[in-house]
Amino acid sequence: MLAIVLCVFIGSYNNWSKEKQFQKLMAVREERDVIVLRDGKDTSISVHNLLVGDIFKFNAGDQIPCDCILLTGNKVSIDESSQTGETQEIDKHPLVLNEQFNGNPFLISGTLVKEGTGTAVVVCVGERTKLGRTRELMKDEEDLTPLQRKLESIADGIACLLFEV
Repeated sequence: MLAIVLCVFIGSYNNWSKEKQFQKLMAVREERDVIVLRDGKDTSISVHNLLVGDIFKFNAGDQIPCDCILLTGNKVSIDESSQTGETQEIDKHPLVLNEQFNGNPFLISGTLVKEGTGTAVVVCVGERTKLGRTRELMKDEEDLTPLQRKLESIADGIACLLFEV
């Protein structure tokens, strides 16, 4: 009986420990800096410190950290497959006021800049972005990933083996 209790305790502790490590890894993955124009000069800040109205600069290879509108850009092409499922890159064109506009100036958080450079004005950050709203909806339905289920099974087996011996 004691072996079963210890097995359950160690299995639970192991699961809790893995979850904490996973959360730390996710937090580190989300931490990165962006260049914004503040007080007339370029400033490097954490993506978590972006504010609505900030003007941020991006280059090819950058991940868009917020929902924004393209103000200036040179041959900007975005991979939106992570958000829309579209496999083709989408060309983006800066918003030009007082002209007929036929382009798409909207940049979605979580998408990847495949080509070009530009500046954009931040319109949504954090949970209010399209990515943030999607994550909130998924939180309610969050299940263990296949890898997490397998690791949990292995950890439970190891814990039981340790106390049977």
